[in-house]
Amino acid sequence: MISTPRELVEMMAASVSRGGKNPVSVYDPFARNGDLLAGALQKWYTLKQVQGSYTSGLELKLATLRLLCNAGADTEIVLSGDLDIPDQAPRQFDLILSNPPFGAKASDDALHKMHAESLDTLAQRTRRLDVLFLGHILDSLSAQGQAAVLLPAIFISGNSLGKAVIAELLAQNVLDMVVELPHGLFTHTGIAPVLLCLSKTRNADQPVWLLDATAQAQKQGRQSRLNLQTLLQWLGQIKAGNSEEIKEITAAKPADIEAHEYNLYRMLHSGDSHWHISREPSSVLYDQCLQLEQKLAVVQEKMKTLLANPIQ
Repeated sequence: MISTPRELVEMMAASVSRGGKNPVSVYDPFARNGDLLAGALQKWYTLKQVQGSYTSGLELKLATLRLLCNAGADTEIVLSGDLDIPDQAPRQFDLILSNPPFGAKASDDALHKMHAESLDTLAQRTRRLDVLFLGHILDSLSAQGQAAVLLPAIFISGNSLGKAVIAELLAQNVLDMVVELPHGLFTHTGIAPVLLCLSKTRNADQPVWLLDATAQAQKQGRQSRLNLQTLLQWLGQIKAGNSEEIKEITAAKPADIEAHEYNLYRMLHSGDSHWHISREPSSVLYDQCLQLEQKLAVVQEKMKTLLANPIQ
């Protein structure tokens, strides 16, 4: 049974509670055993609507028990045992916490039924379930909504898919914070996770917070345990506006991210807190390469002429 570690659940909840009103509704489209929904209920007593999908069998029973133990008397709980990806325009929620499957491919039937308008083009191109779920999550956020979504770190590596996803999130002005997490938090996979925090209430001039938390874990047997206290302190300092002295935290302007070609990994690990751009965008480099090739062709022709007509 796959479970999200308790420390990570608490950190995800804290990452989307840095401002604004308390949420009334919460949703997890890949709820499984309900750990994220239960974590939300423990943090916010204001929640009146709790909804989870993609849970069945023993996980559904465990999720039901967890939520009933944490919910108030007037809290509406809806858990779906349907393992199909939602195929209709969803209800909208104040808060979404989710840990969708990493890297799994969607079937043709799922692609046909999937309602993920926000990332529809990418979803059709990649067939990755994590991209499908990310699009569905964006569709499901209310006008004041916030989300914390776990994805594989490949999405910040600068590859073509990662660039496309980050570029689209910036274009929609919903990417609020990115946290690169340590390896080994999950016993069932060695894939390093990254946490994307999304917000529908961002101002256009707000920075995107980049946090390098790769060293914030302690090894305990086969599993790494997140240093929750440190990460909660970081989030508190970001909220208070005094995180400048923490070298693992960077406030990046969307224009800076674009200039770095949406490669958040390079930005997180460059060590350049002011983000002076030391290299040209790839389009400029490509034009320069073509110019060099043309100059080289001229030199080669001159060499051929000289070799054909040696000096006497």
